[in-house]
Amino acid sequence: MKQQIIKQIKLNGYRVEEQNDLIFAYRDNAPGMLIKIDDSKIIINSHFNGNQLAKADVNGLKSYINDLNGASGVTCFYTGESCNLEFAAYYFGTYDEYTFAQFIRFWEFDTINVLDNHSDSFKYLGSDEEVAMTFKDEYESIDTHYAIA
Repeated sequence: MKQQIIKQIKLNGYRVEEQNDLIFAYRDNAPGMLIKIDDSKIIINSHFNGNQLAKADVNGLKSYINDLNGASGVTCFYTGESCNLEFAAYYFGTYDEYTFAQFIRFWEFDTINVLDNHSDSFKYLGSDEEVAMTFKDEYESIDTHYAIA
């Protein structure tokens, strides 16, 4: 099953690296994927680093994540103490080429389109410098080393 998944991921334009039981997949304009396979499921994990505003506005970050979860098809978005945006999706059952291709399309929609279309993605995931310029009032209350013009 592992080789079938690698082949299918490569057909979707990803570069693939294997490391022990893990598969790392990368493609331009898409989040990297960490893929784990066991007898009953395939798990895809990834993350984006949260910025200083995400760390300072944890309630806003959680509200943003709730919105993402409401709009996603197969992906679960969450965060932890680091205030990064973590996300995962689980494919259960036996591998089927068509079904897994659909699953990957849903994953890509969730992790690209849903994120791109949400107005708070830039706010919590953008670079600190760019976000500081856009959200100046919120950044003034954060102790950072970024100069705000």
